[in-house]
Amino acid sequence: MQIGEFSPVVVLIFILVFILVFILVALYKMATFIKLLKEKLETGINPDDSIQEEELSSLSSLSSITTSRPMKSHANALLPVTLEVLKKADPTFDKAGLMIRIEMAFLKVQQAWSDQNLQLAEAFLSDGIYERFTLQVNELRERGIRDVMKDVEVLMSHPVGVEVDAHFQTVHVLLKVRAINFQESIESGQKLGGSSSAETFSEVWSFLRKPGAQTSKKPGLLEGQCPNCGNPVKVGRVAQCDICQALLRSGEYDWVLAEITQVEEWRKPTTNRAPGADDFVRSDPGFNFQHIEDRASVIFWRKLAADRTRELSPIRKVATEDFCVSLQTIWGGSGGDNVFYADCGVGSVEVAGVVLGEPMDIVYVQIKWSGSPTKSDKGAVQSMTKSKPFDQMYVLHRHHGVNTEEKNALSSSHCPSCGAPEQTGIENACVYCGQVLNDGSKDWVLAEVVSSNNPSVGAAIRKAKSAGAPPPPPARSKGRILE
Repeated sequence: MQIGEFSPVVVLIFILVFILVFILVALYKMATFIKLLKEKLETGINPDDSIQEEELSSLSSLSSITTSRPMKSHANALLPVTLEVLKKADPTFDKAGLMIRIEMAFLKVQQAWSDQNLQLAEAFLSDGIYERFTLQVNELRERGIRDVMKDVEVLMSHPVGVEVDAHFQTVHVLLKVRAINFQESIESGQKLGGSSSAETFSEVWSFLRKPGAQTSKKPGLLEGQCPNCGNPVKVGRVAQCDICQALLRSGEYDWVLAEITQVEEWRKPTTNRAPGADDFVRSDPGFNFQHIEDRASVIFWRKLAADRTRELSPIRKVATEDFCVSLQTIWGGSGGDNVFYADCGVGSVEVAGVVLGEPMDIVYVQIKWSGSPTKSDKGAVQSMTKSKPFDQMYVLHRHHGVNTEEKNALSSSHCPSCGAPEQTGIENACVYCGQVLNDGSKDWVLAEVVSSNNPSVGAAIRKAKSAGAPPPPPARSKGRILE
């Protein structure tokens, strides 16, 4: 054999050695990946090294139900931790088991949305989430439309953040899903728009429970049963189990869905606190951002419903008398045109500042949202322009000295005195116990809606940031509503 020539056997051996080396390298990389994945599954996911922000932002959100749902950034009062912290406090905590339950809950919500029957999933929905879905479903019904999610398949469920504070444990779960999303006529079933093939979208779902809650092997809220005694949860948004009297959605016994966030809007948890929060906690130890933001969400969606129907009944029990009068004045000055915002989506609901004052304490909640200006004329609904963005501050009042009822933190649309679901109506009191609900004597109520760049709001928040005694509330007009 001459130099430069190789026999077929030598060539074959060379090729086989090359293939063997390639396979060994691939097996090593796969083993390393599986080892890392196993460690994360066993010890929990640290928000700082799990799914990076650029990976999250690269996941698309395509479905219409995603864009119409609330998309909330996270409160600033919680401490980022790992799932291992939950495991230490709750030895029976099982990450894989929780992911299975959350995937099941996700499918229930999609079915409830498509059927326009929220009773299928109401057992584990916080009041804020329930109010949002209720308004959106009612709006679709009025237009004769059903938004359908068909052939829904959960491709991945993965925890991307864990937070713990004195009031709640929070697990943020990334759900990557594939489904066919389209709109159809309720009356005829005719397809009106949307996709005919499956598309992929992603959301972050946030579940809360109390720090002392323990994982149970029995079915719970996500399965539609009382997590304390196992009795089926009655429909109608009852706050308590009729058998054992346990507060169902308090988070004391099981996880409650409190947020749904589009991937591009989701932010990693932070330890920053809103200005004035520390001072306020010393006055009200039960004060927590989860309740404030759930309450603000309920108020926001009820105000949209009031604007759409030109009736005070949706907001009457959660807004001050002055605000209701101001709202009616605005409606009366519209020249008879019923203009409201439809197809609304919320980018964030976040406490911006807290101020102790006399006679009212004040909390500023920044809400970023968008909606399409829509005109209703003799039953016909017509979109006027494309979606318009808003950055508003919802100013909530509560009597100074009133303390937060922690057990009702996620029951923002229930009577704080008797626990009954609030009935919409023109009266400002609970129809069951007679407790006046819109005077700030029990819970936070809406006093103003102003632009987030309003000078008086900015001044109040800057003062709250400064050290020393809490500042007095800023000068304001009664029941003001400004964009």
